[in-house]
Amino acid sequence: MDPILHGLNNAQLAAVTSPADVVQILAPPGSGKTKTLTSRVAYLIRHHNYKPWNILCLTFTIKSSREMKERLGKLIGNGMEAKLVLGTFHSVCRRYLVSYGHLIGVRKGFGIADSSDSLSIIKRILNRLRFTLDPKAAQSRISSCKSKGVSVAKLSDEASKKKKVDQQEFAQ
Repeated sequence: MDPILHGLNNAQLAAVTSPADVVQILAPPGSGKTKTLTSRVAYLIRHHNYKPWNILCLTFTIKSSREMKERLGKLIGNGMEAKLVLGTFHSVCRRYLVSYGHLIGVRKGFGIADSSDSLSIIKRILNRLRFTLDPKAAQSRISSCKSKGVSVAKLSDEASKKKKVDQQEFAQ
């Protein structure tokens, strides 16, 4: 039996050998997602002659991306695992922004703020402007507006029509 397919259950085997161009693996923790994805990548390289740099392999955790890279090194060898586009969603997207962000107006040397960074920034802004908003509430509101695609102009326009001070402060 092909070492790439060794130890896979029927569902994993179906995912690994699927003729589909794109495969999404959704399963609970500990069910073998990393093994399945690793086998899929190795299968595409070995049996379908995919080039490693043409495979985008994204995970949610650093731990699983490290495991995948290590396992792939054993399955496909020759340093091919280093040529894969493999990592967490965030790390791979950041790599693409660093390389190609200038094409969409992202400045070189940009920074990415995590939730604690953004909360600190919001606190400084609220203090500087002497607003009375709760920083966590403002952070939540910003996140909500972003996820709904609400523009700053629309938010400002809506706030100017309302009487509540906190809504007007938030829109400024």
